[in-house]
Amino acid sequence: MANELGRSAQGIRDMKGSNCTKFMQQNQVPKGRKVTHARLAVDCRPGKSDPNRTRLTVGGNLLSFEGDLHTETTDSMSIKMSLNSALSTKGAKFMTVDTKNFCLGTPMDVHEHMKIKYDLMPQEMKNKCDSQEKVTNDGHVYVEIKKGMYGLKQAGALANDQLEKSLKQDGHVKTKFTPGSWKHKTRPMMFNSCVDDFGAQHAGREHAEHLIATLQNHR
Repeated sequence: MANELGRSAQGIRDMKGSNCTKFMQQNQVPKGRKVTHARLAVDCRPGKSDPNRTRLTVGGNLLSFEGDLHTETTDSMSIKMSLNSALSTKGAKFMTVDTKNFCLGTPMDVHEHMKIKYDLMPQEMKNKCDSQEKVTNDGHVYVEIKKGMYGLKQAGALANDQLEKSLKQDGHVKTKFTPGSWKHKTRPMMFNSCVDDFGAQHAGREHAEHLIATLQNHR
């Protein structure tokens, strides 16, 4: 829990923070802004380097967003066609890529706010953020959300918009008629995207590495 709170805030111990959240006083919440609750999910993932995991998400059901939430994603037929194309094209190979923390860390023009039950916070984190002076009478600490987080309605769309800008800057363009399908202007590379998963056909390792570099650097 301390790792998760530190990672989303300004860090803890030797762990770098993302500045996604910032603890604040209740009276610092802008007038008229809704405040939602924090949701915690815990799980044991033996295959991960950190198997005992706590995830902090936002109760987005209490928040509204007026912007466009639409994102284009591929479908199973497009994926099957890409696989068939890779198998039938001489010298072509197919790879899959999964991007990490796709919906996290995208800057937001309008910040959101939530509150966390103070009793749920580890003492280590309480000391780190001097939260004692921020505790309300009903036992909560308020948090400003400055970047995308899981649970926010707009997180996926904002991350997708930012990713598309990075892809276009590196020479990738959307195909005209197939949603979620991309190709490169000059490289023998085409891929389908579904949120944070990519299936790509390429003809040469250097072209595959170019796409991976684009995905790694898009933030």
